[in-house]
Amino acid sequence: MKQLKGALIVYSIPSSIGKIFELTRLDKLITMSIDLDEAVDKAMTY
Repeated sequence: MKQLKGALIVYSIPSSIGKIFELTRLDKLITMSIDLDEAVDKAMTY
């Protein structure tokens, strides 16, 4: 997990934690990606 200009970047998390994010609807607030470079690119577009 890294922070870039106030954006929370979550990458390489287990599927069980991803499921928790989905069930608690946190997945709408957090951009998740398997690849760090992709996650940083997504965060920079905000």
